[in-house]
Amino acid sequence: MKNVRLSYIDAFKYATIIFVLVSLLVLLLLYFGTSAFIPTGERPHFDRGFNRWMPVIGALETYLYLFVLFAINFKILESKVKGRGKIIIVISATVATAFIFNLIVALFIKKVVIEDNIPLYANIGPLIKNLFFAAIVFFLSLIIYLSSQKQKMVLEYEAMKTENERSRFEALKNQLDPHFLFNTFNTLDSLIEEEPARARNYLQQLSSVFRYVISNKESTTLENELKFAHNYNELMQLRYENSLVFEFHIDEQYLAYRIVPLSIQTLIENAIKHNVISSDTPFVIRVTVGPDPVVIVSNKIIPKKTSQTGSGIGLSNLAERFKLKLQKEIEISDKDGTFTVILPLYPPKNNFS
Repeated sequence: MKNVRLSYIDAFKYATIIFVLVSLLVLLLLYFGTSAFIPTGERPHFDRGFNRWMPVIGALETYLYLFVLFAINFKILESKVKGRGKIIIVISATVATAFIFNLIVALFIKKVVIEDNIPLYANIGPLIKNLFFAAIVFFLSLIIYLSSQKQKMVLEYEAMKTENERSRFEALKNQLDPHFLFNTFNTLDSLIEEEPARARNYLQQLSSVFRYVISNKESTTLENELKFAHNYNELMQLRYENSLVFEFHIDEQYLAYRIVPLSIQTLIENAIKHNVISSDTPFVIRVTVGPDPVVIVSNKIIPKKTSQTGSGIGLSNLAERFKLKLQKEIEISDKDGTFTVILPLYPPKNNFS
């Protein structure tokens, strides 16, 4: 997660911004004088009736003062002190810094300018300036700190949300894999009793199928998903032979698009489970891709006499996985005797794996 703690770099950045704004304001006042506020006939000019070291010392002191104020405020605000105690410490430290800087600069100016006759009250103006800056820096630091805390909370929430979605997705996959395994071995068991030779061929096909199932991917390309679907279809046709027909109409421009794994296979399995398959009336399952970036799996509804309600894992699991990974809904329709499911595809440049 991105670090949103306030640092010395932030103190340097905000001190620079305030210093530049103040410098522009001071230059404006030095050049225009009172005419910056009240129109006068006085010609604008720079007042140079002061020691040449004064602006240099004032500029350096102001910049360093702003940096120290921001650094102290950020350090205290980011500390583990809780509640009102943190604000009291910040205010106390800010006021103390103003007085300390005022004293140090007064002594330094007296040393450099070498003027012993500088009256004590001459330091009141710089002190008021320092307190004024202190108030500005305190409120800005508080606003910046609260903003950073809000950003931190948002990032933490997004991280927790992403982790939660990943955990839910993994739970759904863990739920789906045993479901697929159970159905596949059920088919193998029935073939062993009926036709041992076909059962051996069926078992050989399982290796490529299960390699894909246990690959543990959150997404895959449509091309890989279709290859897996073909392997799964060969398994099913070993059992049903010519009673089961698959038709694929694929627009190849979408082969690189992303899709949730085992999605097409789930729909094929669902169609086989809930419909009558016989040699008299071959059961046709159509898989179409294009012209839009979607996969359409459809079949005529030939319901079995004995209803198989099942556990409801298949379609509900698939819908939940698409919602988690794509934030999109799958479309399910049952019209004019045809059952259709539409799966959205994800552009390859926006890979969500």
